[in-house]
Amino acid sequence: MAKAITNIEKYIPSKAQQEADSIEEILKVLSDNKESVTAFLEIVKEVHESGIFDIIQGLLKNKSEVAKVGLEFVNVAGIPSMAKNGIVAMQFLSKLDPLKVHMLLEGLNKGLERVSVEDENHTSMWGMVKALREPEINSSITVLLNFLRGMGTEFDKNKEQIKREVHETNNTR
Repeated sequence: MAKAITNIEKYIPSKAQQEADSIEEILKVLSDNKESVTAFLEIVKEVHESGIFDIIQGLLKNKSEVAKVGLEFVNVAGIPSMAKNGIVAMQFLSKLDPLKVHMLLEGLNKGLERVSVEDENHTSMWGMVKALREPEINSSITVLLNFLRGMGTEFDKNKEQIKREVHETNNTR
């Protein structure tokens, strides 16, 4: 009859054996991916020969000076103002009703088509007065007048009131 197992010994490889297994595993992966590794090493060689590593190393060694020059460039180029204007423009676009924008752009397109087709005759004063009776012209002038009224209400606000409104809009998002 067989002897009962009463003692189980766990195999723990030595540090040297672990290192040998790791190296063997790395060599196996390198061998399996020979073409990829070779192509990668050729790219690294080209980058080194072109001096890009030297440039990167120089940038990293002088990172504080490079950061100062970069920030100075950002300020001189007006990038903070451009960023603020971009944010304001995005806020403006988010407030627009897509249907109204579509109608306005289609109307603009039709108007441009009419301008390019119309003849070179000048419209007299009497012709302009008569044109006001046309529904298309009357509705366009009404839209234009309402646009000017709306724009005028914003222009009548003082700068402090506008700053408060912009600040409140930014804090609610």
